Amino acid sequence: MLIPWRRPVVEAIDALRACFNEAELSFIRFMRHNHVHIFVDYPWKQMKTKEGKIMRVREAADPAAVANAEAILRRYGNNQQDAGADFVKKAIRAIDALDKAFTEASAA
Repeated sequence: MLIPWRRPVVEAIDALRACFNEAELSFIRFMRHNHVHIFVDYPWKQMKTKEGKIMRVREAADPAAVANAEAILRRYGNNQQDAGADFVKKAIRAIDALDKAFTEASAA
């Protein structure tokens, strides 16, 4: 059983996830990883680094995730900002509901 203030947060997270299909969720995870870990493990290619320098480049760890990201980006003319803006438009109500749930939970 969830603590009462947690239920709205969990429901809001579920509603946010429901805004996207599996390919879009994969794209979101891929792009997040791509931008957070760019110098550690760049998902377009695997890179071995030493003291901040690229020592070796190998093929991507998950070619299916790369292919999915490339397919989605092609729909936006390879413009990541346009893709991101469209994804936000798709989910803005769910994002607002999640923000409200977190705000109310923090006040509980």
